[in-house]
Amino acid sequence: MKKDFSQDDFLKILDKADRFTDWMYGEIKLFLKGDIFELGSGFGTYSKKVINDFPNNKIVLSDIDEGRINKLKELQSSNVSVSKIDISDRKDFEKIKASIDSAFALNVLEHIEDDISALNNVYDILSPGGTFVILVPAHRFLFNCIDKDAGHYRRYTKKSVSESISKTGFKIRKMFYFNIWLVPEWKYFKKPHDK
Repeated sequence: MKKDFSQDDFLKILDKADRFTDWMYGEIKLFLKGDIFELGSGFGTYSKKVINDFPNNKIVLSDIDEGRINKLKELQSSNVSVSKIDISDRKDFEKIKASIDSAFALNVLEHIEDDISALNNVYDILSPGGTFVILVPAHRFLFNCIDKDAGHYRRYTKKSVSESISKTGFKIRKMFYFNIWLVPEWKYFKKPHDK
């Protein structure tokens, strides 16, 4: 049975949404510094922006999907490396040879069954004072067929994010809802398509 909406479908749409991705990237860019690690780089939508804005920084791009890894390898250079990383597998993090000052994962943690292990894996590779920026889908009541088809295990609330973070060494510096005006449209997909 073919899924109606896959991760790759979402990533291809996102890659063409320049104004949206520029806006979202603008929200996280100020937290990036030093050597940068992007988890779940997909087809490189945000990777290209980071490479452009931080041309002298060491940058590690990663994904779990072999096809996406091959696409990301087109972005490799003397300061940009690409690794196949399962964010929940501690052994995969041993491939990272750089000292990481900041990491980010945009719409990644919801795809990971054991998100606490994933958070701890990232924490362990960050240098002291390092920063990890995450963006996750909000509001459990909005979980719908698109989430299921995209491979999401969950949506988050501020409380559930705080509870997950409290099980790691991370401290929350800033948390806010993002793109809240799409809630009515997203909720529309829940009733007609889910059983």
